[in-house]
Amino acid sequence: MMKYTLMALALFMGVAVCGAYGARPRPSDQALIAKEEDLNDKCRGGLSTLRATMAACDRREAVLGVLEKRNICWGPSDSIEAEKHWVRCKPQKP
Repeated sequence: MMKYTLMALALFMGVAVCGAYGARPRPSDQALIAKEEDLNDKCRGGLSTLRATMAACDRREAVLGVLEKRNICWGPSDSIEAEKHWVRCKPQKP
């Protein structure tokens, strides 16, 4: 019985930590992240002389602003780029 109690406690603690820095974004944020990734592909993969490319870059910046307001960042910041993914931003120090 103690084994199951400890397992339940460990599961609860894991769920409680999900809101912490480094946790993955909520499913409701996934559509916005997918939009940013699509726009990023169009921005980085297009010709800078094309109006559509520049529009995609502008829209991507707007989506990144919304993600930042939702406390979602590309990181963790101390990771190499190949290991980064969308995470909750590190809390700002007052």
